[in-house]
Amino acid sequence: MSLVVENPDIMGKIPVPSGANEIDILSFFNPDAAKMCLIILNQAINVDLTMLWDHSLLRVCADGGANRLYEFFGEEKERYIPDFIVGDFDSLTDEVKTYYQGKGAVLVHQASQYATDFQKAISVVSLYFQAGSSVDFEAIDTEDGLLRLAEEHSTAPCPPVTLLVVNALGGRFDQTVHSINQLYKITAECPSFGVFLVSLDDIVFLVPGGVNYIHYDKQVIGPICGLLPMGRKCTLSTQGLKWDLTNWESDICGGNVSSSNAVVAEDGVVVECTEGGVVVNLEWAKNFMAKR
Repeated sequence: MSLVVENPDIMGKIPVPSGANEIDILSFFNPDAAKMCLIILNQAINVDLTMLWDHSLLRVCADGGANRLYEFFGEEKERYIPDFIVGDFDSLTDEVKTYYQGKGAVLVHQASQYATDFQKAISVVSLYFQAGSSVDFEAIDTEDGLLRLAEEHSTAPCPPVTLLVVNALGGRFDQTVHSINQLYKITAECPSFGVFLVSLDDIVFLVPGGVNYIHYDKQVIGPICGLLPMGRKCTLSTQGLKWDLTNWESDICGGNVSSSNAVVAEDGVVVECTEGGVVVNLEWAKNFMAKR
């Protein structure tokens, strides 16, 4: 039986179900967090990039994302040198390319048009953790060598890695949809990667099929959230939302969609969904991600 139950605006603690997949938004801001990576795409940066940068082990600019980084930090840019710049370099300016190359950034030129700069950045991250020092990134064939090498190593063990992607939302609509597509694609190809799209307003990620528990802090998150079936049709059950769902069928193609919902439990919610998962967006607390 399908149900929607309206809860009070404030609820107590929801316990973590046994065996649940746990997603901890707070871990992003833990100075001891391991294997946190930052990917910067090519749009104007309007978030607190310093906070994200300081909590990242690896920083990758996708083509013109390097221009945005260069502009964002201005006179302080010498303190913020990316580890890699990757793409077809149709947007990267000569000034920015020369500056970062001179400061030690590794440039990975990939001319192929059969992958986006976002996908190329993901390939860099995958190879960095799967193949490590065995890869000479600067010697990779400049047409499509990166993608071929990533494919060769695709079956190698990959440790849990969290990717924070800036500038993946907003801008051109087709690029936003592509970013959502990558949530599904990366999760399917490398389940140990957790990919989170970070904007000024919210954080967007894929909750996989099964029982999941999302940890948060109301000083960081909320309250608005959405459960968005951007892939296949799914059935949802939740605990801890303003409008909790039970066996609720959700379908982006003319069916039900739980947008403008809200987190009301003390510090975590349960989201259970059928195979394929559901995209979740959580609103940041007021001004939390604003530039400082």
